[in-house]
Amino acid sequence: MKKFSLGAAAATAALFFTASSAEAGIPYGSYEELTFVSETGVYAPSGDTTLSLCRISTKHHVGFIGFWRNDAAYVLSESQCLEDGFYRINQEDMTAYQETGLIALEVPAAPTLTAQEVATGFSGTFLLVLALFFKAAIELREFVSRRRRTGSNTAAINTLAAMCHIAKADGEIDPAEIEMIGAVIFEKTGRQFSIQQIAQMIELTEDTLDPEDYAGFGEGLTEHERERLIEAALIVAVADGEIHPAEHSLMMNLARGLNIPAAKFRKALQSVAEELAGLSPSASADPA
Repeated sequence: MKKFSLGAAAATAALFFTASSAEAGIPYGSYEELTFVSETGVYAPSGDTTLSLCRISTKHHVGFIGFWRNDAAYVLSESQCLEDGFYRINQEDMTAYQETGLIALEVPAAPTLTAQEVATGFSGTFLLVLALFFKAAIELREFVSRRRRTGSNTAAINTLAAMCHIAKADGEIDPAEIEMIGAVIFEKTGRQFSIQQIAQMIELTEDTLDPEDYAGFGEGLTEHERERLIEAALIVAVADGEIHPAEHSLMMNLARGLNIPAAKFRKALQSVAEELAGLSPSASADPA
């Protein structure tokens, strides 16, 4: 290595009068961190050892978890960047040292943070953002879950109401039919209703419905829920082996009110027939 030359005298004049000391790390605050870059030909003021080029950055932390790191700068160290004492240099100093060969030209003229320094310097910020993201994700999932539960309740009530209208259409209701409605509503919507609740809803159902009443059965329901509703209503209609004229009229109006296409209605009827016959729904053929 070369001794410190006269060509770098101007830069050195400032160098030896800017010695500083990094602050000790504390649980809350900031401290300067040194990273070794390369050896140099620049001699220390004592003249008996050369200095090491270090990259310095200020790390702000809370409980030693980094939340921010300032841009890096170059300094020269007598301890190979292992201790706090160092000499600050600016861009002009760096250029002068590289031009005179005291610092290798391979060293980047401007210091940049490494990926590891960025990761450790901003780990707390990353963890905070991650925590906020997961908190938002959990809240969103709970919101969607509440919406789904609300939707399921609406679907269950509307499906039960439609089944009760179909059951009352032929004028004959027995306990077995009420039990069947309870089993079907649970299968289609996952909601349970007592025999008393079902009997009370059948008693309260009106004998005649307007077109808007049929559309009301599907209000707030998804396409899948409307299809499950029509299937449940069909099970009640064909439970005794035939569809009475009043049931047939009600089913047609209900399908129109729910915007169920004819092809899907036929498919639902086929599926219900096979279900009542004890066949697997997957064995059904597409009637379309």
